[in-house]
Amino acid sequence: MCIRDRIIRNCLIKDTIDLLGTLEGKAMMAKSEDGKEYKVVLIDDLISLLSSLTKSLSPNHLVELKNLFRSFTNHREDFVLLQTLAELFGSADEELLEGIEELGNDAFAAVAGVLNYLEESSGSLAELLDGAVYQQEVSIDGETVTVDLVDAKQFYAILKKIGALNREDKDLSNFLCLDKKYPNVFLVKKFMKLVEHIALALEQQEEK
Repeated sequence: MCIRDRIIRNCLIKDTIDLLGTLEGKAMMAKSEDGKEYKVVLIDDLISLLSSLTKSLSPNHLVELKNLFRSFTNHREDFVLLQTLAELFGSADEELLEGIEELGNDAFAAVAGVLNYLEESSGSLAELLDGAVYQQEVSIDGETVTVDLVDAKQFYAILKKIGALNREDKDLSNFLCLDKKYPNVFLVKKFMKLVEHIALALEQQEEK
């Protein structure tokens, strides 16, 4: 698994729902040689944030990350453009939410139950799904990519174990399945995006 995927996969939902939103809060303005202003994030601040949000990144990985971010400026600067981070972390995975309007109340209640469990257990989605996730190469738009998957039975067993959902939900299954040809195989990234989306909506609701 690449470093970027390891970061995204291990972000603690209870600590930050919107990674880029958190980074934007740490951003400052910087001027380029031609006088244009850009939002930037200090690399040390970025590394510190990622270190606090992840559990599986070793010190060596963090050094590798720092070198990666510095390479974006040819190792001439100690900051990185916020726009570069937006592209790197893929905030625009909105296609993963396609079909969310088809979800019923039970599906939303199940995700809310997952969030409550994570908050009470101080855990992460990666820990919740630990042992159930496997990787497989699939063809998407003619390109072969490796994705994280989880079998439907194991997925629902986990939700039942934590008291989030006691039975399979057809709408949720249709939403999470890798493809309609494989209704019993769920895309982990899609579940994580759904949890992030609902968590953010609940957070905004509480602020009103």
